[in-house]
Amino acid sequence: MGGAAQAQPVVISRDAAVVQQVGTRYVYESYAVVHPLQPPVRERYEVDLTEIWPGGVSFKYRVEQSVIGTDEGIQTLTSLDDCSSLDPWWEPSETAFDDRCELWVPPKVLRELVTTGTSYLSVDKLVRRDSVIRWERVGFVHFLVTRDGYPAMLESIKVRTTRGDEFVILADPKNPLILSAKSTHFSWTLKEIGRSGAASE
Repeated sequence: MGGAAQAQPVVISRDAAVVQQVGTRYVYESYAVVHPLQPPVRERYEVDLTEIWPGGVSFKYRVEQSVIGTDEGIQTLTSLDDCSSLDPWWEPSETAFDDRCELWVPPKVLRELVTTGTSYLSVDKLVRRDSVIRWERVGFVHFLVTRDGYPAMLESIKVRTTRGDEFVILADPKNPLILSAKSTHFSWTLKEIGRSGAASE
């Protein structure tokens, strides 16, 4: 009736899930609890995938923080199939890890959560001093993001841990990306998926 039709979210199924490729950009909004008596530090993460190989990924990141300004760095995760901890505390440098998952969970953890409802993975070894903790599937959900400029609903699973953490994970064994996380000292939520300006065709 004279007004522009509002775009409806498109459901992205597991068969047409988020393709992980060089040049993909993930944009997260987050906060970190640095001290319990201080307000959370607001952050915006831009993550640009620069290299991908079976079981590994390298990405550039830019973190805009509400308190200390902007940090940039490069992370290389060499063993996403067998990584054991998320540890989302990033230093402005170039680093490589063979045991950290950061923004993903191992494919075998996703498979266990989907098929049996439980799995095990550390969340925060650096600050909380986690050992491996139990993850339990809460349910299957749709997660709203902006994808290439349009709203999209991603097929996902929601999980909780025995330490009270909550996660939503993309239900794609080829790209088990963490879409949102809420833990003791940090929280982040994926807002946008697109292409980085420096992507090579």
